[in-house]
Amino acid sequence: MGECAYRLKALWPIKGIPKESKDIIENFLKDFEEALRYWETEESYSDEFLEKFEKKFPAFTKFVKSTGINNFNTECKLDLGENHEIYWESNTFSLNASQVWHFADWNPLANWIKSLGAKRVIWESEEFKEDPFDFYDWEEITKNILSKKELLPLLKGINIDFDELIEERLKNL
Repeated sequence: MGECAYRLKALWPIKGIPKESKDIIENFLKDFEEALRYWETEESYSDEFLEKFEKKFPAFTKFVKSTGINNFNTECKLDLGENHEIYWESNTFSLNASQVWHFADWNPLANWIKSLGAKRVIWESEEFKEDPFDFYDWEEITKNILSKKELLPLLKGINIDFDELIEERLKNL
């Protein structure tokens, strides 16, 4: 079975990552491996088992329910590999994982992280590369540039319509 490295990056608004979102993500990642092992040991998935499972792994259960996965055994292709590292920096969260099953699908994880308030989430593997520019919020970057008088002259000459916008903006600052 093939394995490769996966990476995920999530961007929150400039003000930063809410503590609640950070705690939920950290608890989920902490529970992930143990929850999978516990899940795989069960044969019947009785209501009693599911109730125990939900109490033992609340963050993991919340994630599974939010993805719309009905049968975790056959529908979920999420794998975090043998080792994963997380990084928090200002308004950015990064997850790097090695020895991940090469057919793993991190879309449910990315969508779940978006539901926790991230503005942008991208992921890639050694076999699937995302365009790194998709990560940036170009609208926010443009607004920030247009709000700083000293940066506006740098944008002149890009295009005529834009030059008019810059002149208008300079008058209003």
